[in-house]
Amino acid sequence: KPSIQLNTIKLNKVTKKLLKFWISCSVLEIIISGGVPFIWLLIGSDKTYFDFGIKGVHGLVNAIYGVIIMSYGILYVSTKQKKYLRYVGILFFFFFFLITRQLLVLTLVELVFLLLLSVKLSVKVYAKILLGMLIMVCIFGWLGDFRSGHDAFIALAQPRYEWLTNIPSGVLWVLIYITTPIANMQHIEANVIPEDTF
Repeated sequence: KPSIQLNTIKLNKVTKKLLKFWISCSVLEIIISGGVPFIWLLIGSDKTYFDFGIKGVHGLVNAIYGVIIMSYGILYVSTKQKKYLRYVGILFFFFFFLITRQLLVLTLVELVFLLLLSVKLSVKVYAKILLGMLIMVCIFGWLGDFRSGHDAFIALAQPRYEWLTNIPSGVLWVLIYITTPIANMQHIEANVIPEDTF
């Protein structure tokens, strides 16, 4: 089978150009939005993540951001140069300024799969991945608590058992993501009449 040779020099150059473009777009978005969601939360502003960015462009800027992180991840896996891993770590801080969890989870899942495809799997690797996932679940919950408040989240989640209110919010979020599709299917089966006409 023919193998695809990765041109790391070219990938690095393209990623640098993308990074400059993304930084320019992000600075423009911050100026137009009048700040970032993290600061808005700290000062008690009414603005949220949904008020951030240039409408119609922000999704593209986020996609470019994800591509940059993945490119640096690929460069690290290919070259084993730790500077690329540092770039990934530095870029990850921007998630916290935006208080966005969707992009954080998406990027983390992609990086985990990149790691799984590029390293020899062992008990140690699995343990590190599991530990990393647990840490990220806790950070995910912390971001949610910071964004909307723990009490507001508990009111939304309406856990049936008292002990569920005492576990880290991230764990409860995971439980909600797992069980909500099942609850939706049950609701549809019990209450929704199919629209079988044009």
